[in-house]
Amino acid sequence: AIELTITRARLTGKVNDATRTYGQQNPSFSMEFYGLKNGDLSPGWTTPPTFKTQANKYSDVGQYSVSAVGGIARNYEIKEVTAGTLTVTPAQLTISANNATRQYYNNNPEFSYTCKGFVNDDSENVLSPKPSLTTTATRTSNTGTYKINVGATSSPNYSISTINGTLTITP
Repeated sequence: AIELTITRARLTGKVNDATRTYGQQNPSFSMEFYGLKNGDLSPGWTTPPTFKTQANKYSDVGQYSVSAVGGIARNYEIKEVTAGTLTVTPAQLTISANNATRQYYNNNPEFSYTCKGFVNDDSENVLSPKPSLTTTATRTSNTGTYKINVGATSSPNYSISTINGTLTITP
């Protein structure tokens, strides 16, 4: 009697690159494979691989390696798995100048702003410099409305947009 030994086919894989926003959980990672046989779309796992990365929802904006470890395929011997990249992109933050009112010939009030979009328990402490609030209105400006401008600020984990406010000078 002749015995036929069927060995596992060699297979390589690559972890697919992924993107997510700062403050979100990591996405579900996936892989693509090279060397599948007989029309297989996946290796058919006895034990699927586990994806590993240093990134978590608190990780700063940047790029992080994602690897696949372990995994036992039914009909394949996995020879090499290339790591993928997780790109963490900035979260959107909007800074709005709060509207203010004052009477003619009074000093301008102290202006304030509101931030919408902080994640991970972040606060305005991550902004550098703190946003300045300015207007062209002076004590002697006529009654009417004047723009309250939000000055430039930045934070590496946020894409920042600003909304100007309005100072209303009343008689």
